[in-house]
Amino acid sequence: MATDRPADSPARVVVVDPRPARRATLVDAIRQHPDLEIVSQVGDGRSASKQIARLEPDVAVIELHVLGFDGLRVVEATLGDESKTRVLVLSGSQDGSIVHQAIQAGAAGCLMIDADADTIGGAIAAVARGDHAFAPQVSELIAEQIGGRDREGRTLTQRERSVLRLTADGLSAGEVATELALSESTVKKHLTSAYEKLGVSCAAAAVHEAMRLEIIA
Repeated sequence: MATDRPADSPARVVVVDPRPARRATLVDAIRQHPDLEIVSQVGDGRSASKQIARLEPDVAVIELHVLGFDGLRVVEATLGDESKTRVLVLSGSQDGSIVHQAIQAGAAGCLMIDADADTIGGAIAAVARGDHAFAPQVSELIAEQIGGRDREGRTLTQRERSVLRLTADGLSAGEVATELALSESTVKKHLTSAYEKLGVSCAAAAVHEAMRLEIIA
């Protein structure tokens, strides 16, 4: 977790939200909190991943309701193997699957997108301290998603699903590695593991089977 900073210094925060008005609201909420410092605000997923990797903030606040799977990819890239940045996600009432995947990836908190400024500031500060911050509605949001299992009981890890999802989008192993901040050999290991679990022998068949079983959308 991102706690390697002087005890009296504010937690550094990056905000990722595609809507300028909402992004401004989040920035204002952070600026009202003495323990927080806004270091960047970003409106798209690709720029967000680059900014977070460059700035290494203590907390990344990532909107999922509009960004959807693009936002989820930012979450997964941010929570790479050696990252010290913690993640707080913002979601809507229809985002159960994505929220569940974000939590599986390691998100330390989740608020509803209409949370007020005090709630937002308090949650970010809690996450920066190493705590968790989940809105009461989150348990209801993901109730039907718990386990991440397909109907036949075969389970892929969060990382395997992420690799397959990007593969389904047409990315090569090298491009997937760049997107998820992994080595190409690690991506290939995840693919091989997914093939074995799904009973297939190539990427195209794995994607087809994973979609048929609703493991990936």
